[in-house]
Amino acid sequence: MTKEKKIKLLVRILTYVIGIFFVAWGVAFAVSSELGVSPATSSSILLHMATKFPLQYCIIGIYSVCILLQFILLRKNFKWYNIFQLVFAILFGYMTDFTKKVLDGFCFPGYAGQLLMILISLILIAFGIMLYVRASLVPMPMEGLAVALAKVQNKFKFHHTKIFVDCTSVTLAIIISFIGFGKLVGVREGTIIIAVLVGTLVKYMQIPFEKFFAWLLSSSDSEKSIEVVQSEE
Repeated sequence: MTKEKKIKLLVRILTYVIGIFFVAWGVAFAVSSELGVSPATSSSILLHMATKFPLQYCIIGIYSVCILLQFILLRKNFKWYNIFQLVFAILFGYMTDFTKKVLDGFCFPGYAGQLLMILISLILIAFGIMLYVRASLVPMPMEGLAVALAKVQNKFKFHHTKIFVDCTSVTLAIIISFIGFGKLVGVREGTIIIAVLVGTLVKYMQIPFEKFFAWLLSSSDSEKSIEVVQSEE
């Protein structure tokens, strides 16, 4: 590996980590808004809320199940480097727990303030997704599961399986909510806003960074990850 490729790899890793840190902040803002959380983290957060188990462990647990399902679905086609999803899942779990503690339930007053928190969350999550996906390393476990489903079910494309995975996560969150609280908690209009708008926002946010990612990914084997980004658009 040349010196330039090593530098680019380090920049890609740094970009990925910064990306998931932005997503972690977005999740924290959504939780503090009390208007609902993002679909991909809904099951983890509801598990944390219902059991009082540390948030980072709930995220790591749910994401580990996603990685295990990928292995079961793909079997021999499961690439060894996808195990690094677990490393980033652990990092994301601790980041999310940290950002949630920093906000400590802070929310702007009134319903308008709650909507503002969701708007901030949406922007942070979209920007974070744009960074970590365009870094072209490995997908986060939820996206990885969607990719695996698309590979074993050829009639479905990534954006179809991504919707299925997100809906499954939200459904699990709703079940946990009713079991733990006897009512619907954590899945509200904010969840819908994030689910509907995040993909469009990612599409437009990456435009100013096209030259940067063109340089970063030049001479790198990143076509598969790029396909995932384009599918999300």
